[in-house]
Amino acid sequence: MNNTLRSTRVRWWIAGLMWLAIAINYIDRTVLSAAAPRLITELDINPEMMGFIMAAFFWSYALLQIPAGWFADRFGQKKVSALPSHGGQSRPWRWV
Repeated sequence: MNNTLRSTRVRWWIAGLMWLAIAINYIDRTVLSAAAPRLITELDINPEMMGFIMAAFFWSYALLQIPAGWFADRFGQKKVSALPSHGGQSRPWRWV
């Protein structure tokens, strides 16, 4: 097998893994909204408190995009993209 064919296969493998990470990331962000009604009843909280919980999640997620981009620029995208897989998370730096 020549090197060109081998590198093409590796690229497709990496592209597939990145697509999977993006899909999990999207599901992770949307599941809180889908689970909100059940969380309200099971945790016995009012909708206003659920709004605070969701706002804290989404604001922290949005604000952490800036440091994540800085780290990717500073240390390289390959190294930074590998960090979540070592921590068992599908998205960068879930500190909340």
